[in-house]
Formats: sequence, structure tokens, C-alpha cells
Amino acid sequence: MKAKGLISLVLSAALILSLTACSDQTVSSSADFSMGFDPADRVVSADSDIFSGGKMLGGTVVDYLWKTVWGGQTQWDCLGQLRDNGMNWVRVGVLMKSDEQLANTPFEEWGSLKVDGYGWSTLEYAEAILRDAQEKGLRKNLFFFLSDQDASGAKQPAPAEWQGLTVEETCAKLTKYCYETAKYFQDKGLSIDLYDLGNEIERGIVGFFLGDRLTIPSGVDIQTNTQWMRDNVWDIEAQLLIACIEGIKKADPDAKFNLHSSCYGIGANNQLLKGFYKAMVDFGVPYDVAGVSYYWNGIHTYENGMQPVTTPQEAYFKTAECKEFTDYIVHDLGKKFIFSEFVYPNASYFGLSGAMDIGYPFTIEGQADWVEDFLEYVMNTPEISGCIYFYPEYYPIMHSQEFDSLNYSGLFTNTLIPNAALKNITNINNGKDRSTA
Repeated sequence: MKAKGLISLVLSAALILSLTACSDQTVSSSADFSMGFDPADRVVSADSDIFSGGKMLGGTVVDYLWKTVWGGQTQWDCLGQLRDNGMNWVRVGVLMKSDEQLANTPFEEWGSLKVDGYGWSTLEYAEAILRDAQEKGLRKNLFFFLSDQDASGAKQPAPAEWQGLTVEETCAKLTKYCYETAKYFQDKGLSIDLYDLGNEIERGIVGFFLGDRLTIPSGVDIQTNTQWMRDNVWDIEAQLLIACIEGIKKADPDAKFNLHSSCYGIGANNQLLKGFYKAMVDFGVPYDVAGVSYYWNGIHTYENGMQPVTTPQEAYFKTAECKEFTDYIVHDLGKKFIFSEFVYPNASYFGLSGAMDIGYPFTIEGQADWVEDFLEYVMNTPEISGCIYFYPEYYPIMHSQEFDSLNYSGLFTNTLIPNAALKNITNINNGKDRSTA
């Protein structure tokens, strides 16, 4: 089956979403698909416009689509359930790839196709999710991988045919690609509310990335030496991002842009990320939103800068350092701030590395409590415009054991109904008591 993202730790303190083969386990077709919530609980669309004072409560979704088309779960209305439980945005990724079979076959007939990797995150696959979201009344955040393969804080490979191009040549390619991709969705009648220029990009994009075409000299600590990053990474990246924006604006003049980073909470007082967002302002990148990936302290707090902690820590969102960073983005730089990805496990799964946050065990109840407390923080902090849960569609037996970092971080049960954490999104919006089951 198609490769999926798998959360893992790397010694460079970046988040990897690696692609590997997935299991063919499926849920019984006799599953109860009832949602159990009154449609009156839905968040109205107007409340979700972050550029008019609304709040974003969303999910990064991808794998529910192949599960419904090719995985036997044809009755599963995943996005409808997310919407009816309080989510008002979806975040969808698109690769620099198109699938000829999907492009030439009506969506209703996709299930009969044998498509390589099920077309994961191709242009057509992303289109299908965006259309589903639009039909469900959800706002849409499209993120460009800016690669023909998965790109994240751990790797930012250029497409094969772009290898070795100069910065100027790459800029020209990016402008053309971004224009054509944005126009494709516009021509399909799909409005995009927010564009992410890449995915976890503070260390470079399209091959101009630390560890790829860019090398860190011995003795340089990128977490603190932001001047070196400005001179050797961010000056190049700013040119590439401006090229992306020029292309998208040509197709969608009212487009809004998010720069999504990883490494949030790693290093001394977020110096790396402060330096990145400030540099993009100084270099003239006209972005609107700063988004970060936030994973609990087991991943984002490190001893000696390298090894994950092994004892419980205070939840990072409760710290003064967290608020200080948000204030910097909003008040000093004048940008919107969102959590582009966040997640918390509901079990001590196979391969789990790092400690739980204090007061939030890795259980269904612990996840539900963490999600509700985090969402209360987001909703009650004016400087935060919203947050997006990473892969909410996952459930414990969606894949084999090697994917447990996703299986046991999702917001559904094995019978494809919302778990306690997803129910608490609705509770937050309606002043209800928290759910624990």
C-alpha cells in the first residue's frame, strides 16, 4: 500500500515524516458510523476566518482518502465527522507530481484502478480532498511540498530534474510551477484560504537545505548563530520564497501565505525560529502567517541539545517561553501565528521515544485532557490564530505496528467514531464538560 508519514526522532532535532509501505488492515464493514452530535454544534464558517479575527481549528488530512477509495471504508465520511466535531479547516499537501490514471478517470471510478502508491499527495489526490473539504464547508490550507517526494524538517529534496540548478534558475522554475499549480485549483473552482510555501522550511527548501547543497561548518550552532543562517541559508531561501509567491499571486491575487517551521521549542528560547521569521521580513518575503510544528515535550525538549528527555516535563504550551515567542511573532513582526501541526499520543506505542507531559499520561483520557487544555490555551490567547491537528483521521489499527506513532495519535476509534480528544474540540466550542471516553 501507499507510503505514509511516520513520526520519528532524529539527532538533528528535526521531525521526520518518512514514507514506507503500509499495512492492509481494515476496519470491519459493520462498523457504527453514527456521529452522535447535533449539527447545531458545528462551527460556522464565518468564525474560522483568521484574517477577520476568527480561529482556525483544523486537521492535516491525507490518508482517509485512500482508506475510503481503496481500503474498504466507503461509508466513512471523515471530513464530515471532523466538521461536526468542531474542526473548521483542513490542511492538504501537494507534491510536484501528477498521476495520469487519476487525471483521466472520474473520481467515482478511482476504486477500480491499480494506482502506484494510490497517488498519494499527487495533484489529483490533493484536488479530491480539497473538493471534499469545500463540499463540507471547510476552509482550505494547501501546503506545497515543493518537491516530488515528501519534504519536511528532515529533508527538502529538489525534484530530480532540478538537481544542480542555480538559485536564479530554481526561482524561475518555482514561479512557473507555483503559478500552474495555483491556477489548476482555481480553474477547478477550488478556493484556497491559505498557502504554505513548503513544509517545515526554516533550514532551507528545494535542495538548498542544510545537509544537502548547504553545509554547516564545524563549530557552527544553527540554534544560536542566526547571523550565519542569514548569510548562508535564509538569503537564498528568501529569493526562492519570493519566486513562489510571485507565481501564486499571478493565479490568485488575493492569496495569503504561511511560512511553516519545525524545531519549535528546541534550542535556546527559539532563537533559530525568531531569526528565521525576522530574516524573512528583512529580506522582503511578503508572508502573512508564521506557523510552527508543535509536538509534545517528549520530542521537543532535549537534553544537551541532542537526546530526548526521559522524565516528564511541564507541557511547553504552559511555559512563559511559549507565550514570549507568540508575542514576538504577532507584536514585533506583525504576523499571524498558528500551530500548523500539533499532536499528542493516546497510548505508549511501539517505538515511542521521550517522556509524556506532566499530568497527561499516554492514554485516551490523557490525550483528551491534553487536547482540551491546549485548545483552551489557543482559544483564550488572542495572539494565536489557530491550530491544526496532524493526521486526525488515524485510529489504532489503521496500519501495522511500525506506524503506531500515527495509529495512536489519531482522533478516531477502531469503529471510526470520534474518540474523547476529538469530542473535546466540540466541547471547547460549546462550553461543555470535557470528555474522557
